[in-house]
Amino acid sequence: MKNLDFAFQTFVIALTLVFVLAGIFRDGEITLLPLICAQLFIGPWQFFGSSIRYAKYRKHPSSLYKTLLSVHFITSTLYLLITFLLMDFVSNNFFQTWIMIIPWVLALFYYVLSYLKVKGYRKYHRHKGGFLPHLKL
Repeated sequence: MKNLDFAFQTFVIALTLVFVLAGIFRDGEITLLPLICAQLFIGPWQFFGSSIRYAKYRKHPSSLYKTLLSVHFITSTLYLLITFLLMDFVSNNFFQTWIMIIPWVLALFYYVLSYLKVKGYRKYHRHKGGFLPHLKL
C-alpha cells in the first residue's frame, strides 16, 4: 500500500511540474489551473494517508519518523481549520497566496515522509538496533 501511495503522489507531482513548466515556457508565467487541479487530488489523498498513518503509529515507540508524521498531521489539520475559519475575513490576494503556498509545502513534506517509508530508510528511527531495542537500551 505504501508503494501505491508513493506512486500516486509521484505521478501527481510530476504531472503538475510538467504542466507548470509548459506554462512557463509557453506563456512566460505560472498558470494556476494545473496547480489547483493537482491540489484537489493530492491534498485529500495525503491528508487521509497522513491520518491513517498517524493513527497506526500512535502506539509505536518514539522515533523521528513518528514525530515528523505527527507534525504533518497536526499542521495540516490546523491549516484546514484556519482556512475554513478565515475564508471570508481576509483579502483576496492573501487568501490566494494562503491556499497555494502552504498546501504545497505540506505536500512536499509528506512526499519526503512517504519516500523515506518506501525506501525503508531506518536512520530516522531513534530506537532501531542496539541491545534489546524494545527496552530502549
